[in-house]
Amino acid sequence: MTDVNISLHAYHDAISDEDLDVVVLVTNDTDLVPAAEFIKEYTDKKIVVVTPTRIKEDRKTNSGLAENADIVRHRIDNLELERSQLERVIHGKRKPITKPISWYGNHDVLEKVLDVTDRINGGSRSKSFQWLNSTGIEKLNYQKPIVLIENREHALNIFNMVADYLLELEEKSSLRP
Repeated sequence: MTDVNISLHAYHDAISDEDLDVVVLVTNDTDLVPAAEFIKEYTDKKIVVVTPTRIKEDRKTNSGLAENADIVRHRIDNLELERSQLERVIHGKRKPITKPISWYGNHDVLEKVLDVTDRINGGSRSKSFQWLNSTGIEKLNYQKPIVLIENREHALNIFNMVADYLLELEEKSSLRP
């Protein structure tokens, strides 16, 4: 959805939905300032602006959004972010949309895990994500690796596990005649 569409829908919902009390804009994009201005000027709805930054980042909320908001939150904690994530792949009318790796927790380690699992899976990122979402791994207490990767220590353990497995595969293949 484009910024213009988001703005139009936010304004439309604010003026047409009688049960709506609060409009929450999770953005820091100046393109949504006109929608916030119209909502504030032409409705009695409360506006909450949440700047989508993580706890450790320091990012100032756009002044145009802040001026029109009743409440401004400057951060999103990791649990809130985790609970608001869409699926990894969204299928629409056109080509599928894939969630960027940077949106995952410990994305730096996840990228390394994917590099290794892609090699194990013959270059298939899809198969790597199938493995990351599987629950049949005894060494991980049958928990999904993609969930465990949110914890730094678990992420590093998973990386070491897949790297060791790749080494085993390479050793076995080098021993074959």
